[in-house]
Amino acid sequence: MRKLLLSLLTLMLCVSMALTAFVSAAAVEPCYEVSQEYIDGGYYERLLAYELTGDIRYDVISIALTQLGYHEGDSDEDMDGLNVDGDRNFVEYNRLYGMVDNKEGNGVSYGYAWCASFVTWCLRQAGVSYTQATNSISCSGMTDWYIRNKIFYYAEDGYIPSIGDIIMFSTNNDPSHVGLVLGVLDGKVYTVEGNNGGIVGIHSYNLTDSYVLGYCIPKYSASEATMNHEKLLMDNINKTGTFIVNAKNLNVRSAASNDSEVLGALVKYDEVTVIERDGNWGKIEFDGTEGWIYMPHTTDADYMVYSIKYNLDGGEGKEYQRKLKGGKITITDEVPSKKGCKFVGWTDTKGGTEPNIKAGDVYTDDKDLELYAIWEAAKYTVTYYDEDGSVLHSEECDYNDWVPTIEAPTKESDGEYKYSFAGWSPEPVQVVVKDLEYTATYDKTPLTDEEKAEQSSVADKEHENENNSKNSTNSIPPYVYVIIGALLVIVGVLTIFKNKIFGKKA
Repeated sequence: MRKLLLSLLTLMLCVSMALTAFVSAAAVEPCYEVSQEYIDGGYYERLLAYELTGDIRYDVISIALTQLGYHEGDSDEDMDGLNVDGDRNFVEYNRLYGMVDNKEGNGVSYGYAWCASFVTWCLRQAGVSYTQATNSISCSGMTDWYIRNKIFYYAEDGYIPSIGDIIMFSTNNDPSHVGLVLGVLDGKVYTVEGNNGGIVGIHSYNLTDSYVLGYCIPKYSASEATMNHEKLLMDNINKTGTFIVNAKNLNVRSAASNDSEVLGALVKYDEVTVIERDGNWGKIEFDGTEGWIYMPHTTDADYMVYSIKYNLDGGEGKEYQRKLKGGKITITDEVPSKKGCKFVGWTDTKGGTEPNIKAGDVYTDDKDLELYAIWEAAKYTVTYYDEDGSVLHSEECDYNDWVPTIEAPTKESDGEYKYSFAGWSPEPVQVVVKDLEYTATYDKTPLTDEEKAEQSSVADKEHENENNSKNSTNSIPPYVYVIIGALLVIVGVLTIFKNKIFGKKA
């Protein structure tokens, strides 16, 4: 029995370990209701593609890295992360906390400073609970929680942060910004931050930088580091290749320093090839020489946003769709509208008159595309109906033509009431801007006894006249028969006479 129990306990332990391993390797499952805009944008797909490892610190940072390049939007419906010109703090990460009015001009909405909510969002997606890390959109409130729980360490005390720690920044010792620690290398701390320039990006600071206030340490579950933290750091901070300028202007300097000579400048959407990295700086070829640019003002080409712009030519409808590099856009099936015009279709040729792009077509090219709406003058039909639904008049008109008018119809009395035309339903408008339909309406008045008697007399007389007409048509006077008989006798006599005459000659 003891051996049996021992075997069962061993089996249960193995099953438990297997389940733990299975859970730790599961895909991320968002812990809140995700917006459709975020789902459509591409960053949701990148989030779901990441599989949790069970190394919580590694998972927190890896989840943050799936969001690199996510850009804030301008409304509650602008959360796909692809609005590279957005500047009003509307982000998906604020949905986890909820709508508030942070006195930033956006009212009660998801539009508020989001560095803290981004940190919390990453923690939650990795499975870190509210008891392990506070849920706050306030940097000072977040700092106070960690201080009260005695898991806050001031930078000036020499604390060296680890991957997954929360780095807190301050201005005049007032917590004002927050991010996640990616790692430490050569006296610098590397971070992943939201709302630094309106975007999720990687940054670095000297460990002794006075801007760094200290570090919050979530109550991570006890677990050994099973993943290569150093490789994750190096793969992300030393990345070279193609980058896109995301600032209006970006200086190119002679060395990796803000104090070095300015060699020239790049402008937004310029594409550059980075051949070497030095922290936040990247070396490029510029006008036949080497120069350095500040990397936080660029976007990795892998996170570049491409868009379809719908040129509506004065119409109303969807104005753009966006995608990440390697993504796809399904051409909208939303039909635009324009006064006086009928939408024919889309063309990718300016001035084109034949549609060559259809709703539902899939666009995959990694470049911007502009589509032009094709319109034709609209024709509209104005129809007048009688009360019984019969058509009195129908006429095709151009947009803005005067609505045609017709004579007032009449309706005969039914013996109980007399009717007079009361007007059209609905009341006719003056000009044609769409198909119009009008139906005649009548007022009815009870007939007086005299009017009923008069109508009855008229009806009787009409009936008598009708019968007389029928009788006069169907009865043949007697003298007609006499005349017909006489004619038949004459014809017979003539026939006999003719035969006698011609018979003698023969």
